Amino acid sequence: GLNLLKFGADGFDLTKFRSQVLAVSMFAEKKLVVCDDFLTELNQDQQDNLLKFFEEAGLQNSSDTVVIFYESSLPDKKSKLFQFLIKNSQQWQNFELLTGSALESWIKQEVKQQGAEIEPAAVVGLASNIGSDLWRLHQEIAKLSVYVVKDEIIKWQEVDLLVDQRGFDNDIFKTIEALGRQDKKTV
Repeated sequence: GLNLLKFGADGFDLTKFRSQVLAVSMFAEKKLVVCDDFLTELNQDQQDNLLKFFEEAGLQNSSDTVVIFYESSLPDKKSKLFQFLIKNSQQWQNFELLTGSALESWIKQEVKQQGAEIEPAAVVGLASNIGSDLWRLHQEIAKLSVYVVKDEIIKWQEVDLLVDQRGFDNDIFKTIEALGRQDKKTV
Protein backbone atom coordinates (compact mmCIF):
# COMPACT_ATOMS: atom_id res chain seq x y z
CA GLY A 1 0.00 0.00 0.00
CA LEU A 2 0.87 3.66 -0.24
CA ASN A 3 0.36 6.28 2.43
CA LEU A 4 0.04 9.79 0.96
CA LEU A 5 0.71 12.82 3.15
CA LYS A 6 0.33 16.33 1.75
CA PHE A 7 1.42 19.45 3.60
CA GLY A 8 1.15 23.08 2.59
CA ALA A 9 3.23 25.96 3.88
CA ASP A 10 0.08 27.79 4.98
CA GLY A 11 -0.55 26.90 8.63
CA PHE A 12 2.49 24.60 8.74
CA ASP A 13 2.95 22.81 12.08
CA LEU A 14 6.32 21.05 12.47
CA THR A 15 5.10 18.89 15.38
CA LYS A 16 2.21 17.54 13.29
CA PHE A 17 4.51 17.14 10.27
CA ARG A 18 7.11 15.23 12.33
CA SER A 19 4.57 12.91 13.96
CA GLN A 20 2.84 12.04 10.69
CA VAL A 21 6.03 11.56 8.67
CA LEU A 22 7.72 9.42 11.33
CA ALA A 23 4.59 7.43 12.29
CA VAL A 24 5.03 3.70 11.79
CA SER A 25 2.16 1.83 10.19
CA MET A 26 1.03 -1.65 11.21
CA PHE A 27 1.18 -2.54 7.55
CA ALA A 28 4.30 -2.43 5.41
CA GLU A 29 3.49 0.77 3.57
CA LYS A 30 5.56 3.22 1.64
CA LYS A 31 4.95 6.89 2.38
CA LEU A 32 4.78 9.66 -0.17
CA VAL A 33 5.14 13.06 1.50
CA VAL A 34 4.32 16.09 -0.65
CA CYS A 35 5.51 19.48 0.63
CA ASP A 36 3.91 22.43 -1.18
CA ASP A 37 5.84 25.72 -1.29
CA PHE A 38 7.97 25.01 1.79
CA LEU A 39 11.05 26.65 0.29
CA THR A 40 9.27 29.81 -0.80
CA GLU A 41 6.55 30.29 1.83
CA LEU A 42 7.96 29.08 5.17
CA ASN A 43 9.76 31.73 7.22
CA GLN A 44 13.44 31.33 8.09
CA ASP A 45 12.80 29.85 11.57
CA GLN A 46 10.41 27.27 10.12
CA GLN A 47 12.93 26.36 7.42
CA ASP A 48 15.72 26.03 10.00
CA ASN A 49 13.57 23.76 12.19
CA LEU A 50 12.56 21.69 9.18
CA LEU A 51 16.20 21.37 8.15
CA LYS A 52 17.09 20.17 11.65
CA PHE A 53 14.25 17.61 11.45
CA PHE A 54 15.47 16.27 8.09
CA GLU A 55 19.06 16.06 9.32
CA GLU A 56 18.02 14.11 12.43
CA ALA A 57 15.36 11.91 10.81
CA GLY A 58 17.69 10.48 8.16
CA LEU A 59 14.92 10.18 5.59
CA GLN A 60 17.45 10.47 2.75
CA ASN A 61 18.45 6.86 3.51
CA SER A 62 14.88 5.56 3.75
CA SER A 63 13.46 3.39 1.00
CA ASP A 64 10.01 3.54 2.59
CA THR A 65 9.55 7.32 2.61
CA VAL A 66 9.66 9.52 -0.48
CA VAL A 67 9.52 13.28 0.05
CA ILE A 68 8.57 15.57 -2.83
CA PHE A 69 9.00 19.33 -2.64
CA TYR A 70 6.76 21.23 -5.03
CA GLU A 71 7.41 24.95 -5.42
CA SER A 72 5.08 27.13 -7.48
CA SER A 73 7.76 29.82 -7.73
CA LEU A 74 11.55 29.82 -7.78
CA PRO A 75 13.08 29.17 -4.32
CA ASP A 76 16.20 30.82 -2.93
CA LYS A 77 18.93 28.45 -4.08
CA LYS A 78 21.28 29.78 -1.40
CA SER A 79 19.06 28.78 1.52
CA LYS A 80 20.39 26.08 3.84
CA LEU A 81 17.30 23.93 3.37
CA PHE A 82 17.55 24.09 -0.42
CA GLN A 83 21.26 23.20 -0.32
CA PHE A 84 20.57 20.28 2.03
CA LEU A 85 17.82 18.96 -0.23
CA ILE A 86 19.98 19.19 -3.36
CA LYS A 87 22.89 17.49 -1.63
CA ASN A 88 20.78 14.67 -0.17
CA SER A 89 18.23 14.11 -2.94
CA GLN A 90 18.30 10.99 -5.03
CA GLN A 91 16.67 12.96 -7.82
CA TRP A 92 15.54 16.53 -8.38
CA GLN A 93 14.18 18.31 -11.37
CA ASN A 94 13.12 21.83 -12.24
CA PHE A 95 10.21 22.07 -14.67
CA GLU A 96 10.37 25.34 -16.59
CA LEU A 97 7.30 26.71 -18.34
CA LEU A 98 7.54 26.58 -22.10
CA THR A 99 7.67 30.00 -23.73
CA GLY A 100 8.57 31.52 -27.08
CA SER A 101 9.94 29.21 -29.74
CA ALA A 102 9.96 26.19 -27.39
CA LEU A 103 6.22 26.63 -26.82
CA GLU A 104 5.57 27.08 -30.53
CA SER A 105 7.56 23.92 -31.31
CA TRP A 106 5.50 22.02 -28.73
CA ILE A 107 2.27 23.27 -30.35
CA LYS A 108 3.44 22.16 -33.82
CA GLN A 109 4.41 18.73 -32.48
CA GLU A 110 1.08 18.34 -30.68
CA VAL A 111 -0.84 19.30 -33.85
CA LYS A 112 1.19 16.72 -35.79
CA GLN A 113 0.38 14.05 -33.18
CA GLN A 114 -3.30 14.90 -33.59
CA GLY A 115 -2.94 14.20 -37.32
CA ALA A 116 -3.36 17.77 -38.50
CA GLU A 117 -1.30 20.67 -39.81
CA ILE A 118 -1.24 24.27 -38.64
CA GLU A 119 -0.23 27.56 -40.22
CA PRO A 120 2.34 29.78 -38.44
CA ALA A 121 -0.18 32.53 -37.61
CA ALA A 122 -2.41 29.97 -35.87
CA VAL A 123 0.58 28.69 -33.84
CA VAL A 124 1.33 32.24 -32.68
CA GLY A 125 -2.36 32.78 -31.90
CA LEU A 126 -2.57 29.67 -29.74
CA ALA A 127 0.67 30.53 -27.94
CA SER A 128 -0.37 34.12 -27.21
CA ASN A 129 -3.98 33.33 -26.22
CA ILE A 130 -3.36 30.27 -24.05
CA GLY A 131 0.26 30.60 -23.00
CA SER A 132 2.10 27.77 -21.24
CA ASP A 133 -0.96 25.83 -20.07
CA LEU A 134 -0.08 22.59 -21.89
CA TRP A 135 -3.20 20.75 -20.75
CA ARG A 136 -5.46 23.46 -22.16
CA LEU A 137 -3.36 23.70 -25.33
CA HIS A 138 -3.73 19.93 -25.80
CA GLN A 139 -7.52 20.21 -25.42
CA GLU A 140 -7.80 23.17 -27.80
CA ILE A 141 -5.57 21.49 -30.40
CA ALA A 142 -7.68 18.32 -30.18
CA LYS A 143 -10.82 20.42 -30.72
CA LEU A 144 -9.27 22.27 -33.68
CA SER A 145 -8.02 19.01 -35.22
CA VAL A 146 -11.50 17.53 -35.13
CA TYR A 147 -13.03 20.73 -36.52
CA VAL A 148 -10.87 20.99 -39.63
CA VAL A 149 -11.53 18.55 -42.43
CA LYS A 150 -8.92 15.80 -42.80
CA ASP A 151 -5.80 17.07 -44.60
CA GLU A 152 -6.84 20.69 -44.08
CA ILE A 153 -4.56 23.13 -42.29
CA ILE A 154 -5.63 24.79 -39.03
CA LYS A 155 -5.77 28.50 -39.80
CA TRP A 156 -5.86 31.59 -37.63
CA GLN A 157 -9.58 31.95 -38.39
CA GLU A 158 -10.36 28.60 -36.71
CA VAL A 159 -8.26 29.54 -33.68
CA ASP A 160 -10.08 32.88 -33.43
CA LEU A 161 -13.48 31.19 -33.82
CA LEU A 162 -13.05 28.16 -31.56
CA VAL A 163 -10.52 29.03 -28.86
CA ASP A 164 -11.86 30.86 -25.82
CA GLN A 165 -9.83 34.05 -25.58
CA ARG A 166 -10.77 34.89 -21.99
CA GLY A 167 -8.18 32.64 -20.38
CA PHE A 168 -10.61 31.61 -17.66
CA ASP A 169 -9.66 29.09 -15.01
CA ASN A 170 -12.28 26.35 -15.07
CA ASP A 171 -11.13 24.67 -11.88
CA ILE A 172 -14.21 22.89 -10.53
CA PHE A 173 -12.87 22.96 -6.97
CA LYS A 174 -12.48 26.74 -7.02
CA THR A 175 -15.99 27.02 -8.43
CA ILE A 176 -17.43 24.82 -5.66
CA GLU A 177 -15.58 26.82 -2.99
CA ALA A 178 -16.92 30.06 -4.48
CA LEU A 179 -20.45 28.61 -4.45
CA GLY A 180 -20.02 27.69 -0.78
CA ARG A 181 -18.94 31.27 0.00
CA GLN A 182 -21.83 32.57 -2.13
CA ASP A 183 -19.28 34.51 -4.19
CA LYS A 184 -21.34 35.08 -7.34
CA LYS A 185 -18.62 37.13 -9.02
CA THR A 186 -16.10 34.27 -8.92
CA VAL A 187 -18.69 31.63 -9.91
